[in-house]
Amino acid sequence: KLLTSCFSSMDCNYIIRHAFDIGSGATKLSACVFDLDKNEIKKIIYSKQYEVLVGNDLKQSKDNRLSEEIMKKLTDTILELYNESLELINNEYKEYQMYEKAIGIVTAAFRISENGREYIENFCNEYKQMDFRVIDQTEEGNIGFLTGSSAIGLDNYFDGISNNNILVYDSGGASFQISSKKINDGDNNNDDDDDDDDDELDLNVFEGNYGSSSSTYSLIVNIKNQDYNAVKSPNPVTNDEFTAFFDLLKTDISSQLIPEDIEKKINEENCKIVAIGGETSMFNMARILLNKTIFSPEEIRNRIDTVLNKTDDELLDLGFNQVEMLIPKLVLMLVVSEIFKFREIYYLITNGSTNGMFIKKDYWIN
Repeated sequence: KLLTSCFSSMDCNYIIRHAFDIGSGATKLSACVFDLDKNEIKKIIYSKQYEVLVGNDLKQSKDNRLSEEIMKKLTDTILELYNESLELINNEYKEYQMYEKAIGIVTAAFRISENGREYIENFCNEYKQMDFRVIDQTEEGNIGFLTGSSAIGLDNYFDGISNNNILVYDSGGASFQISSKKINDGDNNNDDDDDDDDDELDLNVFEGNYGSSSSTYSLIVNIKNQDYNAVKSPNPVTNDEFTAFFDLLKTDISSQLIPEDIEKKINEENCKIVAIGGETSMFNMARILLNKTIFSPEEIRNRIDTVLNKTDDELLDLGFNQVEMLIPKLVLMLVVSEIFKFREIYYLITNGSTNGMFIKKDYWIN
């Protein structure tokens, strides 16, 4: 059951927007007060995510269909998040009008499952306040770029940097994307053109076919030769298994062609790699491992021994979450970093790609 919202006075310059990012590993909701005149977020007023392992459920399926159990859990999670947000708004933000629907993007596991699109369609038909869309991987990269580019101006790390100079790295449960603006003749990469219309951003998007769930599946099945449905976790992972797993992922991902503009941009001295994600993202695992948000792949590699040959309980004691996916996440990040020759990664803590959704104009047309 959904709550309803109520408002006293209305300010037409500001509006409350809700954005769901329904991924393969977690369901995220953010709400913001949005400045319509400037097309920018005035204030994030609600931000929360819950683990819903849709990608893991799909990997366990014998007929490529999402189970009834995971669909019910997802429905309950969406409604819980939305109702909690509405309760907050009704108590503390009555002066603002609210956009009539909650907008949502739905990603990889729903694209590839037999019944994912059907579930989303049925859900939106039942709950009219929801407007969810299953997006392709290119659109995932576009929204991720908008989310990552919001980091510019946050701190001195980005002094002199525009959105021409960044690559945004987004990795989820079943896929990853690396996005950058295309290089056009006559571009001056030091020009500040962050005010470009977001609907006209011309981007390159590398569409990776691995995420945390699919990497975990590969480690258990292809490296440890175990039954995925019978094994809760690949831990402990030995040094030899780590090496074999790294080589396997590198071979698979290296077979994909990297767009030439992305290669050129990485080689530029002032290029910054912005990684986006929340508390269960691979980038947060690296933050916990290294105790910092700006790090190099070499630093991760030098510390990887501290999480190998450890049980789930031992990894939990070290402060990690989703420990069954910890090694797959870190190895996937190391492989991608080596293939793309990342020198340094800036981790921007986000609630999925919800910030990018807020400023994507064509998502909010009445």
